[in-house]
Amino acid sequence: MNAEIDHVISDIALYDPGFPSAIRGASPEEIRALENAAGASLPDVYREFLLRMGRRHDFLILGDADFSIGAVTAYYEHGLRPPPGFWLIGRAKGDPYIDTYLHSRAGQNSRIVAFPAPPASGFEQFARTHLRFLAGSLPQWIALSALELLRFDAFPAAELLAGARGNARALGPCEQALASVGLRPLWFSNDWVRVYEGPDGMAVATEYPGGRLIVDLRAADEAALRRYTAAVSSLLA
Repeated sequence: MNAEIDHVISDIALYDPGFPSAIRGASPEEIRALENAAGASLPDVYREFLLRMGRRHDFLILGDADFSIGAVTAYYEHGLRPPPGFWLIGRAKGDPYIDTYLHSRAGQNSRIVAFPAPPASGFEQFARTHLRFLAGSLPQWIALSALELLRFDAFPAAELLAGARGNARALGPCEQALASVGLRPLWFSNDWVRVYEGPDGMAVATEYPGGRLIVDLRAADEAALRRYTAAVSSLLA
């Protein structure tokens, strides 16, 4: 059993002690019904998510979709299927009807992405236009949602920095730069999105396909924000 979802829940409880008792998981019977409808076994990390919060995820805002096991099971029971390598995990509630998926490939992190109803063929071309990247893993996506609601307000000074395309593998130098100003990566960071925290602020660094680096900086005051900005600005030129 994958234990990363439990790790995220424990981290959230440090800032909201009532969170573990406010969430509601799906039953093993409900999970078996979902697997029967889909005709496949769930990825371990998604199974753990459903067992812990498949009925209710409390205050977490995981996009404009229904992530309950009932909504997901209904999708598969209606004969709908995502493209190969994807699991639908969130059903859009309304227009523009963009569903949320877990994309899992052997030997890689399970990415969280979103796109509207895909075509019957030509998905790769469709994805280049319509696929949105949300997080580098399911635990990371949950953690980022919680941080935005519980931690980011503690750091009112903010700046979003964007680099040019083609600057691939910039996360390593970015990590070194942020370490120089006291920011250290959190455990759910990965090769796509890295999240940093320190006494005076936080940073989220994302390397999008094509090599574009985006760094979201949050600081306790303008002086700390200037230090963070100066540390990473040369990487984004």
